[in-house]
Amino acid sequence: MTDQHTKTRRRWYTSGVCGAAVVGASALLAPSVAVAAPALPAGCVQGSGSAVTCTFTFTGGAQSFTVPEGVTSLDVTATGARGGNGGSLLGGVGAVATRALPVTPGDALYVLVGGNGGDGTGSAGFNGGGVGGTGAGGGGGASDVRTGTGEMADRQIVASGGGGAGDTYIGGGGNLAPNAPAGQAGGGGGAGGGGQADAGGVGGNGGDNPDGSAGLVGVGGAGSETGGGGGGGWFGGGGGAENFGGGGGGGGSSYAPDGTIGAAGVDAVSSVVITYGAGSGTGSLGGLFGSS
Repeated sequence: MTDQHTKTRRRWYTSGVCGAAVVGASALLAPSVAVAAPALPAGCVQGSGSAVTCTFTFTGGAQSFTVPEGVTSLDVTATGARGGNGGSLLGGVGAVATRALPVTPGDALYVLVGGNGGDGTGSAGFNGGGVGGTGAGGGGGASDVRTGTGEMADRQIVASGGGGAGDTYIGGGGNLAPNAPAGQAGGGGGAGGGGQADAGGVGGNGGDNPDGSAGLVGVGGAGSETGGGGGGGWFGGGGGAENFGGGGGGGGSSYAPDGTIGAAGVDAVSSVVITYGAGSGTGSLGGLFGSS
């Protein structure tokens, strides 16, 4: 009896240890579950490093961006839209503005990408372009980023639009000199003036004909008769006037505190590009007001 009882206990003890060993081995061999990285919002890509780049293009309406967790500064590059052509005469190119924008995680930003002025139709470009006259180009719209409630007073960076060409003279570009805010005046005797850091461009002198309209805060002036429209911007460019031929509209002015301002290339497309480094969130992009 004693031997049989001992054998039985030994078999039970051995079986229990083996079962524990098998369970332990299974746990050690179980594959680990990878934690997926947060998905990037539409329009954003992450490069080989930690930087995320979000590109906004023209939609005809305001777009939104929410600052990700852990992000306190955004690098912003804005490119304004070109002014419309007047026949074979070119409208002015927009400006390019860059700056580092201090932000707080969770902030809602409003992004407006300017639209090109109409070629020969006088139609105004979205976001501040001025209306051109008969056979002239409309002013190009500015591209900007806004905080707060997205009003004109909330703009934090502005790249101006170019002035529309008149039916006889070219439109003024959105930047007169590197790292200076002013826009260029249009061409011709009835040219609209470029927007300034603190005032809109003057309306073109029509002589015996009506003058073009002066630029205002954010809005280019209208061209009179065959004059081009002023470009949008921090302050808009002046509209051109008919004075021995239609004068070009002036380019708008730009705004980029502690940043850079320059002229866009001839083939540049209006846009806003936001870049940020590593953070615990990814931000969000989306339509805000739709198109118009």
